[in-house]
Amino acid sequence: MRHTVPAVETLEKFARALEMPIYQIMYDGDEPPTPVKTRTGKKAQKDEYGSFGKEARVLDKFRKYLAKVTDRDRHVLLNMLQQMAKR
Repeated sequence: MRHTVPAVETLEKFARALEMPIYQIMYDGDEPPTPVKTRTGKKAQKDEYGSFGKEARVLDKFRKYLAKVTDRDRHVLLNMLQQMAKR
């Protein structure tokens, strides 16, 4: 079986359509998550995803959206992602 991973832009569209913050797609806590401090620039490891360039910008955008998702909407998106993963 082959799995497809949706692009961040696709997840943003799902979140927008459901009027929810994108972070709830993958977050299962009761409170919004605490932002993770990542190393950037010279302090970052070369193999760390999102440590610089376009990846860092996308990851930062993703974090901002995820911080705003409600529990109800997160549940809807998690169910949708589970269905997508089964394909």
